[in-house]
Amino acid sequence: MDLLLIVLYIILNVLIVFFYYKKDLGVFQPPFIMSFISLTVILPQLTTIYFHPYYNNQLLYNLCYTMITCNLSFVAGYNLAKKRKMSMVIRDIQLKKMEWIIFLFALTGLSTVYFFSVNFHVSKDEFTGAMDTVLTSNIKSFSEFSLALSIVSILQGNKSKIIWISFILSIIPIINFAFFVKGSRNDSLVLFLNLLLFWVLWKPQMKRLIKILTICFFLTGSIISSSMEEFRNALIKDPNLNVFDINYWDAFNNSFYNSHTDVGMDLGNAALGIDFCYKNDTYNYGLQLWNGFVYNYIPRRLIGDKNKKALMYHDEYIDRNLNSYWTHGVTTVTGYADAFSSFSFFGFILFALVGYMYGNIWEYSFRSGFWRFVYLFTISQIPVFVTHNLQFFLARLELVFIFLYPIVFSFFIYKKRLK
Repeated sequence: MDLLLIVLYIILNVLIVFFYYKKDLGVFQPPFIMSFISLTVILPQLTTIYFHPYYNNQLLYNLCYTMITCNLSFVAGYNLAKKRKMSMVIRDIQLKKMEWIIFLFALTGLSTVYFFSVNFHVSKDEFTGAMDTVLTSNIKSFSEFSLALSIVSILQGNKSKIIWISFILSIIPIINFAFFVKGSRNDSLVLFLNLLLFWVLWKPQMKRLIKILTICFFLTGSIISSSMEEFRNALIKDPNLNVFDINYWDAFNNSFYNSHTDVGMDLGNAALGIDFCYKNDTYNYGLQLWNGFVYNYIPRRLIGDKNKKALMYHDEYIDRNLNSYWTHGVTTVTGYADAFSSFSFFGFILFALVGYMYGNIWEYSFRSGFWRFVYLFTISQIPVFVTHNLQFFLARLELVFIFLYPIVFSFFIYKKRLK
């Protein structure tokens, strides 16, 4: 039965991948990205649970049910949003008037390069302790603001030098963090997905080549991600380890039947967390997402660590995750665990809601520069909300609608009527 559930999960995602692969711009649509990552990143971890003696195969029943229903509901929510009748009046943005703000965003993000370079040669533990990762990550987000806004502006025909300079400057800190500081998979996704989507929208006659390159990017990224710990050691901890000496293919091949970490891995954490919630009838009804908001936007340096923790919702499941009870140093539990720990066997509702939001953003992105910016800014979170947690996607929307929209965009947003 457990092996049958794994096969069903594979079949479902293969069908979704092939269905969207045939569509125009299909490889950039959320269901394709989610299912491709499910097959190349999540599947090896799923088979590890099946083969590894550390895990009881009974864990697979609730886990596979959650994974299958969540992926299905994500696609259903996405397609429901695409089919609904669209409003005739939508919001757009006057990018021509924002050129110097976009440039300022690029410079702000660029400032993080210096901060990271100061911490580059210290040990891994010292590196983590030396920087306020949340604060620095939020500052680096300005580079991603600038990159997405520059792309939208260029696609609208803006040939201004300041926009092209902003575009180039915004790429530098993203490359720095992805390849020279911490081997960030998220920053790699931000960089390549934005550039590939920009390329195909700018040169649609090359869409076949770009489709192939996108597939190659996902495959390469999935293979490298299996050796991410070694890759990061080469960057941060072990000066004698060369990233080119790592056998990425062997690590990827081995990941299908034996965890490459100290037993702990993202999906293994999810399986144990789901099992804990099921056996103890413990659910948080989505309140863990509030914790993500507090973590990202309430500065502990202003209110103190104790007060910040007091603002968070606590239950035994959440506290076990925070204290690395299951994680063995791997701090994520996947979006599947987020879903089940919220609403038990109805956790797929959360994935349906995320799919519905992405469906709306995708449809509006072809009619509005503002919504195209939102899509470019959130596209990299499609794999991450599956492999890490749902808060990564929500944090992007919070940045746009809590920070950018009222403070910056309010002066440049206008309503336009569709013809």
